[in-house]
Amino acid sequence: MKETRQKLLKSSDPISMFDEIFRVTVEDRMKVCILFSVWWHERNNANAGDQMKSLDDINASINYHVLEYRNLKKQSSSQKQDSIICWSPPAGGILKKNTDGAFHESSLSGGWGFTVRNDSGVLMAAGAGNLEHVSNALHVEALAMLYAISTTTQMECNRVIFETDSVVLKHAILNEDSGGVGGKGGRKAGGGFVHLLAPTPELWTLVLSHRTQILYIADISLVVAYLELVPGCVVLESGTGSGSLTTSLARAVAPHGRVYTFDFHDQRADSAREDFEKNGLSSLITVAVRDIQGQGFPDEYSGAADAVFLDLPQPWLAIPSAGTMLRQDGVLCSFSPCIEQTYDNIHNYIRTFEILLRTYEVHEGALKSATVNEASSEGCSLPGKKRKIRSAGEALDSTQTSSVIARPCSTARGHTGYLTFARKSVQGSQTGAAEVCPTS
Repeated sequence: MKETRQKLLKSSDPISMFDEIFRVTVEDRMKVCILFSVWWHERNNANAGDQMKSLDDINASINYHVLEYRNLKKQSSSQKQDSIICWSPPAGGILKKNTDGAFHESSLSGGWGFTVRNDSGVLMAAGAGNLEHVSNALHVEALAMLYAISTTTQMECNRVIFETDSVVLKHAILNEDSGGVGGKGGRKAGGGFVHLLAPTPELWTLVLSHRTQILYIADISLVVAYLELVPGCVVLESGTGSGSLTTSLARAVAPHGRVYTFDFHDQRADSAREDFEKNGLSSLITVAVRDIQGQGFPDEYSGAADAVFLDLPQPWLAIPSAGTMLRQDGVLCSFSPCIEQTYDNIHNYIRTFEILLRTYEVHEGALKSATVNEASSEGCSLPGKKRKIRSAGEALDSTQTSSVIARPCSTARGHTGYLTFARKSVQGSQTGAAEVCPTS
């Protein structure tokens, strides 16, 4: 086992490590897998806030599982087996992907991994990662498969076998009713069009990874408008969250402006920075880790910001710093989900809005309208005149037209939060105070 450990320590990447694991004896391979499994379980518990076991306890747990494995091996060797479950190679020229995921229900987090092997069993690619804010185990399993598909696409291979232990995911892929491929032969679309759309902040808001609650299009539009953002503006934002608003702010100040966004959570800031780099926004957005409520904004931005946006649990703690950062006549906006947060700021904030988005269903329909003669005789008879009685079989004197009909949807998106705006007064900039006054 010491020799195996030395080989694994020399591995420079996951692929070479997997190769080494599959070269050792079956017993050593199982020991390595048990070690990874126990350590992964304890690490997930620690990330979720539970107390991690001591190294002695972890070692005892590993030894226990190794003994259990040996006992099961002895029992299985003494029993006659019709078949042995093992990895079966694909046909020549086809790659085989094995994917798996793990879901931690209490923290709504998970992990995923996949391996890609050729028909000789040689590891061609592998990947693994962590996920936050996932909804269930199926969500994790599906993302594991998507990452594997992305890797295969880069390898320019279109003949692939997917292997997963998620029965629900398998049925979702093969089921025609859920949009799957519909069985062995798959399914082709016989008509219709696929429209390729240029990426926009609005589309990104709909598809981004939710690391936190986000602002949607209705709230974002009011924020951008009331902050009076134009190309070249400098904006300070706290916190970054999932980057929904940040992306729209960057578009508003492009191409020469800048958005400086801060979040106290290291991993969240790193994920947002990675998203902005993928979307080509690195030249417009700077992401930093900082507790704005406790530390305020960095002094280097004092008097340089055209606008400041706050999405914080206690925004009033950051108001003095925000006022110092704003230029003369600069605008401050705070997003607060709870009315209590807004009430606590009433001495500083002046104008508060709540945006409720309601969509309409629009379709074309046929309308039947009566002629003037029929209207007067049927529904609009003059006083003292008897209503005309139509004889049986008499045709209705009316016309039919086509019109566009619109009606509001019966359901609408509920409350998201309160947007409160204030403007830095001229008096405040002259005296150096962080004073705010109503927006115009």
